[in-house]
Amino acid sequence: MLQGIDNSDGMEFGLYVECNDQNIFGFVRYVSKNSDAESKGVKRGMLFSEINGSRLTRENYRDLLYNNENNTYTIKFSELSYNETNQCANIIPGQESISLVKSRIIKNPVHISKVIESEGKKIAYLMYNQFVGVVESENKDYNSELNDVFANFLSNGVEELVIDLRYNPGGRISTSINLASMITGQFNNQVFAKETWNSKLMDYWNENSPESLLNKFTNKLDNDQSISSLNLNRVFVLTSARTASASELLINGLDPYIDVIHIGDFTVGKNQGSITVYDYINDSRDKNPNHMYAMQPIVLKIGNVAGYTDFPDGLEPDVFIKESLSNPGVLGDNDEPLLKIAIDQINGNYSSILSSENYKEIAKPDEDFLQRIIVEDKIIE
Repeated sequence: MLQGIDNSDGMEFGLYVECNDQNIFGFVRYVSKNSDAESKGVKRGMLFSEINGSRLTRENYRDLLYNNENNTYTIKFSELSYNETNQCANIIPGQESISLVKSRIIKNPVHISKVIESEGKKIAYLMYNQFVGVVESENKDYNSELNDVFANFLSNGVEELVIDLRYNPGGRISTSINLASMITGQFNNQVFAKETWNSKLMDYWNENSPESLLNKFTNKLDNDQSISSLNLNRVFVLTSARTASASELLINGLDPYIDVIHIGDFTVGKNQGSITVYDYINDSRDKNPNHMYAMQPIVLKIGNVAGYTDFPDGLEPDVFIKESLSNPGVLGDNDEPLLKIAIDQINGNYSSILSSENYKEIAKPDEDFLQRIIVEDKIIE
């Protein structure tokens, strides 16, 4: 999980509560590539309410959905009925069922990258789902692959950029710095973010290595590859109530330097970083092969160069809009509601923004059901 590797069928979903405040239903946000769910035709926007013939409720959803003893299960798809009076959702169970099989899948953090041409403008679109760096076990350097995406944007002469972070829970601080440097390029070696540790460590860092507290824009990756920078003066960022940590760092860190147009929901509000502490058996930091556990303590908070550090209620969007379960759209499509707002703003067409019933929130998410990903050191989780 720390490296985007999971035992999963590839169906990434959110859970919502029906009008009766007891029954639960699932909404498919997206489907991971090269997964069982993709091969069996599961699509964004599908709803499900039953697992192995049992209706999902507050009491049983954990056992039915997250039972690690059985990698095969059957889901029944459903339809949604919106209660205008109570402004909540009721589910009509359908007839179609499908069996899904969990297996080891490797999730590329770049879910979608494309160049959109609209009204004579070239707009880069990137859906980025986790700030992952080098994954040695898979011989993957996702920083380099992300850089290749931006090299392609450059070669296509893009003028604007939309970054979709609505399902990105965080990851490596270093990868957030790399992405910020790919977006810009004109701020090399300037401070992107500042760290604050506890008082003892702050005294130590300030006395011995104050530069260690500063995270700076860069023009090279760790492998010495030159970063492909777009040198933009503005960027559009799409978010949801799941956008967290290193995603929030990207928005907050860029804000003092360029115009960040934030579209979507309030973000999670996590500005903390953590490190992974293993059972090291010697000074060379070899790990005890008999210990299958590690600790992931929160050790720092991080703010931007202007000193803005604390946002416990999340970062406030410039255009507030929640995803609609009745009209989620196709991710990466010009008419997908959140992306459409960004494209409309780029083209100067503001009249359609927030004027449609398609933007109505039709079901309330239950925060207890939001899944969390803990990511690697130095990270924001």
